[in-house]
Amino acid sequence: MLQRLGNPSARHLGKRRNRLVAAGLSFGLVIGAGGVIGTVSAVAPISSVQTADAATETPLMVHGASTFGGDLGFYDAGNNQYGICADSARAWPSGTTGPASVNTSFTSDSGYNMSDVELTGANATLSALIPQAVSTNNPTLAAALNAFVYAFTGSNLGGGVERGTFEEGAGYISNSHPEILAAYSDVWNYYLARNTPTSGATTSTPLTFQVDANNYTGTMTVPADVLGSVDVLLTNGVFPATGTNTITGLAAGAVVQVRGVAPDDNTPDWEISAVATVHGQGGAKAELTQWETGSQQRLIAGTGATNSADYQISGHDPVTRTSKFAPVLGTAVTTKFYKVGDKPQDDVTFSTVPFDHQDHSRNNPWYQSSSGAYFPVTATGTLYGPSPVPFAESDTVPAGALVAGHATVTTDKKTGPTVKYTATSDTAVVEAGYYTWVWGIDGSAQPASTQLFLPDAYSFTDRFGQVAETSVVATGLSFSTKLSDTSKAITGTVTDTITPTIHNGAWLQDGGARVPAKLTGQVYWMPTKPVQSPTPNAGAELIGTVSQTLGGPTAATSPSFSVGNRPGYVTVQWSLKQSDQPAKYAGYFTEFTDDFGVPAETVQVVGPTVTTKAQPLSGPGSTVQDTATITGPIPDGGVDTSFAGYLQPEDSTSPVCTEENRIYLSTKPVHADKPGDYPSEKFPVLDGQLGTVFWVETTTLPGTDTVISTGKCGQPGETTLLIPPTVTTVPPTGLVEGDTATDTAIVNGPISDGSTLEFDIYGKKPGETVLVCDDDHKVGETTTPIPVTPGMAEHAEYTSPESGPLPAGDYGYVETLRDKDKNAIVTGGCHDEPFTVSTKPVVVTPPNPPALANTGSDTTGIIWAGGAAAIAVIALGVIITITRRRRTTTIAPVDTTGTTEDINLT
Repeated sequence: MLQRLGNPSARHLGKRRNRLVAAGLSFGLVIGAGGVIGTVSAVAPISSVQTADAATETPLMVHGASTFGGDLGFYDAGNNQYGICADSARAWPSGTTGPASVNTSFTSDSGYNMSDVELTGANATLSALIPQAVSTNNPTLAAALNAFVYAFTGSNLGGGVERGTFEEGAGYISNSHPEILAAYSDVWNYYLARNTPTSGATTSTPLTFQVDANNYTGTMTVPADVLGSVDVLLTNGVFPATGTNTITGLAAGAVVQVRGVAPDDNTPDWEISAVATVHGQGGAKAELTQWETGSQQRLIAGTGATNSADYQISGHDPVTRTSKFAPVLGTAVTTKFYKVGDKPQDDVTFSTVPFDHQDHSRNNPWYQSSSGAYFPVTATGTLYGPSPVPFAESDTVPAGALVAGHATVTTDKKTGPTVKYTATSDTAVVEAGYYTWVWGIDGSAQPASTQLFLPDAYSFTDRFGQVAETSVVATGLSFSTKLSDTSKAITGTVTDTITPTIHNGAWLQDGGARVPAKLTGQVYWMPTKPVQSPTPNAGAELIGTVSQTLGGPTAATSPSFSVGNRPGYVTVQWSLKQSDQPAKYAGYFTEFTDDFGVPAETVQVVGPTVTTKAQPLSGPGSTVQDTATITGPIPDGGVDTSFAGYLQPEDSTSPVCTEENRIYLSTKPVHADKPGDYPSEKFPVLDGQLGTVFWVETTTLPGTDTVISTGKCGQPGETTLLIPPTVTTVPPTGLVEGDTATDTAIVNGPISDGSTLEFDIYGKKPGETVLVCDDDHKVGETTTPIPVTPGMAEHAEYTSPESGPLPAGDYGYVETLRDKDKNAIVTGGCHDEPFTVSTKPVVVTPPNPPALANTGSDTTGIIWAGGAAAIAVIALGVIITITRRRRTTTIAPVDTTGTTEDINLT
């Protein structure tokens, strides 16, 4: 390996006393008492490898690294077997390298024999670090290992440094490679930790145990200074990791869980102990692998062989373990509320709590026998109550607390504390109130086998008055009620007085006051008086609710509530329901509902009675109205009544009152605040509105759509007949020329305000045979219309004004009945009222006596000769007819040329 050292005398050149470095420098090695930490390939038995070729250089070599200018590093002795040159004064092994051999000694060329200590340390170091340098491809570590070998096999560097020392090896490293010197320092420290030629390291450090509060469990720790794997055998314990009392392959410092197992069912106190076998390695053997290459440098390496050294260690618990346990129980009532006659129940759950044992707190699980059975424990419970007020929680039962019952529970051997047990009181409850359980475990009352595993003089009692162990028997309430009124007008209000009765003890209290009971009253309306029954009558209509809270057994009056707006009957049915109570007090009272229709809870609701009387007759041009008669009590604020009139279709066979045939509707309602007659507005009867009208009135509360009453279509007394008025006339008779004429009109039927009569006279002109009624033939008219009395006319006679003197002829009267707006209601026919004015009779005068002498006056005598002096008279015939049609006749002025003249009727 140092083939370039040249003359052997050169090995003594220079001394390296000033090149030493402090131990402990790190260069890729982690040195400790236990050895190199890292991945190191296993070392094959080198002696089994045969070579027949020259050793070769490897990349794991640093050229010029030696003090003498040579190389430091590894050679491949063949088949990747790495060796290190051991003879610094010889030439490098270029010849044929022989097979490897294992030697238990080594003597250097200078005569230095390696001791067993040095062989052991060198074997351990080379066996571990050569593979590490190869696996990490680290030529620096390889060069450092070469210097390490020269520390034992070198030529003493001129006698100034002792072989087998750190300084001897360091002397072979060039100053230009401080990194190799640092790595060499690590290698040397590694060697120093492994140069003890023992047959196996041992330790006196025991196994140690830690005990948990549950003293069945804990841990076992392997000593940190053991060398090798550890197998452990427990007594009175198992390893949870294996489920048995053995475990193998533990390393130094390992911590594993343990669990105690009592030795038998009669020994409650015991300890876990352990015996362990340590399968250690006692250090490397004092030997090396060696290759020979003639007279050239020998190559050496470690064999990897170690000494076997099994030994035993032991340990035990630091304190005595115990299988004793402290049973306790927790309970919760199965339900918070019970009824009278129930037997209260309690759900019991068992567990264990810590207790003191040998000055240590322990919390052991429930003891199970070697067969797995749980030791039985019996608990007794006492039920206290009733109390009208909630219990105050305390450690002890207060003096004087009432006892309501007892119960006993014993755990099952198969299930022990793993299940819940339900206990039932031996006595039923008979009164309302609060009840609470108190449970205890008396150690002296348990079976002997159980007592052995309980703490000395053991007993347990839970606290009195715990909320989870308290239940309630509800107060039983019923009640009677009485309304403030037996009769009330619609929209009025009433109150209800409620008197409660307690049936099963006291009224429960909470927070220093009685628990409130909320009652709800359902207000029903019926058109007829209700019949008392448990449930509402058929047809009962819910119109509202009212609530009242009772704070104790005294009577209370409800808030006022409305009886509604319809006549009939209102009754209240009161109930006490759990769902109505505050969540905090749901269940504190038994539910109760009184009867429906109880007379004392029923009020008759009365309202105004509305009847109507319609105007029986009317007609076009007139008006019509309906009148509501309101009697009985009227609500505060009064009522409004509206009217609607429906004209019946001509073909209807039954009353029809729909929007389609409605012809009259109030523009605003008529308000009434006291009994009386209230007429509707007057509705005008329009042209064409003839027939039968049915009236329907609707009475409501003012300002609302709330209907109090509604009339019935076609009801008697609610009918108006719409007909036109009739006018008949009596024409004049027996008139002769020069007479005046009058006409008499007879009026029947409905007459509206402001109606008037007018009379016109028409006459024939000479040569006409038919009377014509137009303005051209009008010979007289009424200048001032005649008022007609409004209302229902019955044979009312109206005489026209007297005409002027009429000439002989044929005439006719035409009468016209007009409304206040001058619209014609009835107009007579042109030929309905003809009359004739006759010529005066001719008077024959006897001859005069002889004429007297003319006195000189020129007197003309008028002689009326019968027939000779006939006056031509235009005969006019007038026929007056009464028609049911509204008709207006236009009359033109009459041509009065000749013997006729206009006649004014005044």
